[in-house]
Amino acid sequence: MAKSVDIQVKGRPIIQGRGLTSPGIVILYTAILLVVQTFESFLSGQPGRITGVILLILFFAAVKLGRDGTLFTAVVTPPLALTGTLLFATILSKGLGVTTLLVAIVSNLARLAPWLLLTAVVSWSYFFITERRRSTSSRQPSNPNSLKRVKSSSTKISGTEAPLVTPTVLTPSSHSSFISWA
Repeated sequence: MAKSVDIQVKGRPIIQGRGLTSPGIVILYTAILLVVQTFESFLSGQPGRITGVILLILFFAAVKLGRDGTLFTAVVTPPLALTGTLLFATILSKGLGVTTLLVAIVSNLARLAPWLLLTAVVSWSYFFITERRRSTSSRQPSNPNSLKRVKSSSTKISGTEAPLVTPTVLTPSSHSSFISWA
């Protein structure tokens, strides 16, 4: 079994292996969303369902194509990339008129809000489930025989396992030194 070596630059580990790095995932989202939004704008005049579906597909593509350690980037990037590409595409199509630009951006974001929300719910759920699995698997020892067994005994009535109880010494209920046990 090969031992992995952590390479660090300025105290931060470098993500190694095959696949996209974090900047690669950002470029993947941005480039594909820009192409899809442009295509959909030519078809219907505004981005909508196709862009929303592609946004959700891009999350799974980023997870599949990304290196280990890039999951957080795959989760955080969709709303940022979508907003950036919408702003760029809207400036190209509508110009720099402030009122027209703001109305177009807000209406496009409102149209894509359900898809953005769905992508956020799916991606963050995937992130938290994956991180929870990773943290529980890293806490388990590699040798199952090294687990410390907790002493337990079954109760006489129900037969269920219960922790072993040791009797305690009776002490006076008052802390006064004037009370005698005689």
